[in-house]
Amino acid sequence: MGGRDDGQNWDGSRSWEEDIYWTHFQFIHFTQFLQTTTNFQQQLALPKTFSDNLKKKLPENVTLKGPSGVVWNIGLTTRDNTVYFVDGWQQFVNDHSLKENDFLVFKYNGESLFEVLIFDGNSFCEKATSYFVGKCGHAQTEQGDSKAKDNNTSAFNAGVESASPQVADVVAKTTPAAVPSQTTSKRTKKKPVIEVTPV
Repeated sequence: MGGRDDGQNWDGSRSWEEDIYWTHFQFIHFTQFLQTTTNFQQQLALPKTFSDNLKKKLPENVTLKGPSGVVWNIGLTTRDNTVYFVDGWQQFVNDHSLKENDFLVFKYNGESLFEVLIFDGNSFCEKATSYFVGKCGHAQTEQGDSKAKDNNTSAFNAGVESASPQVADVVAKTTPAAVPSQTTSKRTKKKPVIEVTPV
């Protein structure tokens, strides 16, 4: 009963819950809404609470992994006790066609990787196009090599590759023989199904 709603104790120190969260949790999540007033096309300020708790732990360069599995190397800088994504951020913005009111959900792995989900600010749904980001000069795969695959193949497999191992395994093993469909004569006809195989 000695704490406040903001996770701080009355004397300004962190509560035990806050301390455990910031020092022991494997993943930290945060959201950023993109506003033109913040100049998001050139830089992105990380939330103050995130910066205050982790700025000493963050390296000078981090990796952003988009929904497509492609990664971008991003430089960090600190100004006025706020940490910003700077070098490389503009390329990430351009490659994902980010615009005002879009919002991003970041999952930080505790070292140097941020996985990013991208949502449309009008529909509040994920931007489907973010799973099909094409090859660009600065983007690399998670393994560090440039994307050399045919873009059509990469786009087709993006959903399977970014799915959890359990989902990908189910997709690979589940091959229905036929799917019933309705014809104009109201009779049920069976259509063949093309098998999806992860690459």
